[in-house]
Amino acid sequence: MVDQLQDTLDSAESSQRAIATNESPVAVFDSFRVRSAGTVTAIHWEGIYCQVVDNAPEPAPTATGFAITVYGDGGDGPGLDDEVAFYAYDISEVTRSLTRTSRQACGPVTSTGAHYRYEAELIDPLRLDESRTYWLSIQALTPNFGTIWGWSGSTSGDGTSRRLADGTMTELDADRAFALYP
Repeated sequence: MVDQLQDTLDSAESSQRAIATNESPVAVFDSFRVRSAGTVTAIHWEGIYCQVVDNAPEPAPTATGFAITVYGDGGDGPGLDDEVAFYAYDISEVTRSLTRTSRQACGPVTSTGAHYRYEAELIDPLRLDESRTYWLSIQALTPNFGTIWGWSGSTSGDGTSRRLADGTMTELDADRAFALYP
């Protein structure tokens, strides 16, 4: 239905909730449209773990689960009051595969990033209409922000995504890596 896993970038944007702390969550959103109405039963996405420590080695994955939300369009970003679907997954319900490691920026430093591909069957199939624009948000549920999880960028799509941090929505100049399957 929608595939933005092609041309995945080495960059990512933090999109996570630290469940054991009072730190503010960060959410990243990417818009999409489907070519024809249909039902989505599976989702794949890519993300990167890194540590904000100069020259840090490849970190172990820390996500204990993922929150996946689909929103309607709000005009210039996601309509946060128009939640179409919400899925919460324990990490045991997600297939995770290490695809590669790379030296890259992690915040203001350079460290080793661990790139993963994820796959999940939707708990309830999602019916999408070709006449609507939707916004997808994927957040890793982590114990804290000691290891950062970022949703990988992609050159597929319209070239932009959004991030909500500390109550402020900003535009990002890359799409996010994901695919929706019937």
